Amino acid sequence: MKPDLTAEEEKPKFDQVAFENKARKERIKRYHAAFNVVKSLNLPMPLAKGIGKTIILQLREQGISSKAASWAMRRWTHSDVYLSVVINGKCRFNLDGTEAELITDAEREYSRSILEVRNLT
Repeated sequence: MKPDLTAEEEKPKFDQVAFENKARKERIKRYHAAFNVVKSLNLPMPLAKGIGKTIILQLREQGISSKAASWAMRRWTHSDVYLSVVINGKCRFNLDGTEAELITDAEREYSRSILEVRNLT
């Protein structure tokens, strides 16, 4: 004979894995949307040091979360194209396209080391 099921036992159990997978997919969508916005800004390359905070604030005004904006900026500034421009460029630029500061040999070497790890140089 089957024992009586209480109302609690009749409810389907919460599927934590499915919930986390759905949340991860939504987060990835937001991150990719933020990255596409960063790419569409046509930012000068390479960017002046510390200018990322200003860009993130601009993205926040467009409704993109700080976390997604930070992720997008990191992905952009660590992209192969961006790092190659740092290696071959002479100076960094402000958002208005004016020159900011010269790229140091240490910054070039850092960019080169990242690309070497990726086997792209």
